[in-house]
Amino acid sequence: MTSECESPEVFPTIVPNEFSGGQVSEMLHSYSQRKTFIGNLHGILENEDSWVLTNSDLHRLLSDEGYKKAIQIILGSSTILFIGISVDDIAVGGHLEALAEAGLSSGHH
Repeated sequence: MTSECESPEVFPTIVPNEFSGGQVSEMLHSYSQRKTFIGNLHGILENEDSWVLTNSDLHRLLSDEGYKKAIQIILGSSTILFIGISVDDIAVGGHLEALAEAGLSSGHH
């Protein structure tokens, strides 16, 4: 006999979309549909091409207008949990600073 609290309908499995920083602008559909997602801004372990380890890697990513716009949209309107980086990380902090300079609230991070 299965109780209601063991039913998959009560505790559905949520499988979030996962993507690297370089894919963030392509994945805005997940955000616009309010689906749970994981953005690995510094890359995904299994995909060496996605790694952001050097200053040139970071500058390449930050020069992508789609990336910057997507990050600004997400940071300006979502609750964010930072794991493995901090708000002071240049890949994130610069976006929060830009939102503040534009007079937009970035909420509490």
